[in-house]
Amino acid sequence: MSGDPSEECAVSGDPSEECAVSGDPSAGTPPNPFAVPRLFVETDPLNPLRHEEHLDYYVAVDHTEESFQDFQKRFQDVADLLHEGRLVLVSGEKGCGKTTLINRCAHWLRGRIEADRQDVEVVDLTREAQDSDTIPVRRSNVSRALVDNLHALTLLKSDLVYETRDDADSTYRNLPTCLAAGQWLIVLLPRAELAEELRYYAVRAPKRMVFFAETTPEVGTQHAPGRTIRLQVDAFEHEHATLFATDRLRRLPTGTLPPLAPTALDEFLQDNRKTTIGEIQRLLFGVYETLRVQEDRPDEVTWNHLARHFISVSRRLREQP
Repeated sequence: MSGDPSEECAVSGDPSEECAVSGDPSAGTPPNPFAVPRLFVETDPLNPLRHEEHLDYYVAVDHTEESFQDFQKRFQDVADLLHEGRLVLVSGEKGCGKTTLINRCAHWLRGRIEADRQDVEVVDLTREAQDSDTIPVRRSNVSRALVDNLHALTLLKSDLVYETRDDADSTYRNLPTCLAAGQWLIVLLPRAELAEELRYYAVRAPKRMVFFAETTPEVGTQHAPGRTIRLQVDAFEHEHATLFATDRLRRLPTGTLPPLAPTALDEFLQDNRKTTIGEIQRLLFGVYETLRVQEDRPDEVTWNHLARHFISVSRRLREQP
């Protein structure tokens, strides 16, 4: 292979932005097998709520499949939600796939509720609070955004909850009576790092409503009311990284890009170091984004290609002002 792969593209702060070239087989440039289709940033979390085809991109690594199956069992019967809501709390380190799992669970739950011929709306409020905000400000912002969304969707049959939308307590107390009897809600909350904030939603979740939130492992293990359903994702061992890579590489047209050497990830993740789905996704996306625009490609991708790319990205991130 000629040249240093790490110098083929100008890397910005996000490794996912290394090259702006899209896959165009007709132009002789093969697609990147680690790019997720129909996302603004190709390494963003899977989101079948918006793109149904993303369901085919889930891989059973670490606790993700186990957690998803546990979630399905908990909501096979949704009758209890007619009396009180739930908080689904997904905990894990950064990059472990919390958002991806939440999107999958929310997509499945939406279908489960619709199977009972009920109307259900998914409201995404994940960007409606800042980490620097106090808990009362965060509650108020989320409450106001929720009601504004429902108002825009014409789902409110009364103005009562709209008039008091800055008061979170009043919002969750009055919301069920301001919605049609057959209207259900799935609400994606902003990431939270304080148990107090999560306990608030667990206690106040109105009937016919399920809150989803993600948090750190430390907060996820703290006490929460019985109506909280806890799910967990975690860093994983080398064989899970290889499993993920194998799934993505099976999508490659034969002979277009070099395969990953069988021991490449094991050698890269030496000393039994665990990794995350986010780390492996960004690493392999970057390596293959470089290879796909090269004319001279190796027969296979080895640990050396992975290491050189990793070092290159790390160096450029350190050089940023």
